[in-house]
Amino acid sequence: MKLLKYVVVHDTGLAPNPFWDYCTLAVCTPNHMNARLDLGDWIVGHSTKDTGNKLIYAMEVNEILSFDEYFNDKRFQKKKPKKGSYMNYIGDNIYYRNSKNEWIWIPYSLHSDKRKLDTDHPRVFISKNFYYFGSNSIKEFRKLFPNLIKGEQGFSYERDIKAIDKFTSWLKKHHKAGRNNNMPTHIIKDIKLC
Repeated sequence: MKLLKYVVVHDTGLAPNPFWDYCTLAVCTPNHMNARLDLGDWIVGHSTKDTGNKLIYAMEVNEILSFDEYFNDKRFQKKKPKKGSYMNYIGDNIYYRNSKNEWIWIPYSLHSDKRKLDTDHPRVFISKNFYYFGSNSIKEFRKLFPNLIKGEQGFSYERDIKAIDKFTSWLKKHHKAGRNNNMPTHIIKDIKLC
């Protein structure tokens, strides 16, 4: 078991996407940089140093799907961006391959066309066991778990099982699994489908 730690620069609800009963990570740093994760590993995203390295979310990797599997899975149809509530607009299920094996992107204003970057490692990390805090991010995270702070861009792994167990035990003891806040840190008010 290992834990991937990284800085969430923009918490908009896209990456991670904690809506519709699952926390999913389909785009962003871990995917772009070819994170090597297995079932049972953890992903921890915290805010920047300037904002206090607050804990934004933690998720146990319960499933890993390809973009095509994710796009076609009936469980994740609500994660395709569409008009409606903020949760509808913020979907991360935005890539699939057509009959010519070309990547197709569902365009909308929150995520520009990054097909080359996003599809280099087309995997989606999926969790039913997650803790999303959004604008209620945990301030004491930096003080309690300094070894889980990622100091610069990119990601790194924590492989110390005792440190991971200490963190996950603290999560379970002091916080409720799921969305502990309905909204991300940075709400984007003028989202539109292209």
